[in-house]
Amino acid sequence: MRRAPSWLDAFAPNNNAQWRKRSGLKRDEQQGRVAKLLDEGDAALSSQDYDRAIALYDQVLKTEPGNARAGQGKTGAISARAMAKAATTAPAGAIKRFVSGKTVAQNVESRRADAVPRGFEPSEDVTVHRGSRVTDLPALSFSR
Repeated sequence: MRRAPSWLDAFAPNNNAQWRKRSGLKRDEQQGRVAKLLDEGDAALSSQDYDRAIALYDQVLKTEPGNARAGQGKTGAISARAMAKAATTAPAGAIKRFVSGKTVAQNVESRRADAVPRGFEPSEDVTVHRGSRVTDLPALSFSR
């Protein structure tokens, strides 16, 4: 008795076992290629070659759109590239950093009594009130 042809026979009519073996090898080759691309992408990201890392992760995502490692790697590379660009293009003095031994933390209670932030100096028209709590501040009145 003859068996009915399966959908697999349409693709590999001569020998189903051989066709299945060949397709399995292709899948293994693809997984190996993806693993190699991911490793190269990680290495490029580590060496701060962000554009190359993004391109490598994109190749993986074309092959396997749901690959979490490639998605996370690409996101990390884009973020790192943006941070590196921002650090190199920031104007001098725009980035404030804590310098150990030179920077002194201040709060309202420990600041000098006459020290006020720039633009908040008292003048004839302006009276400056200081306070660290809402109850220390004067009541606000609005007139129309």
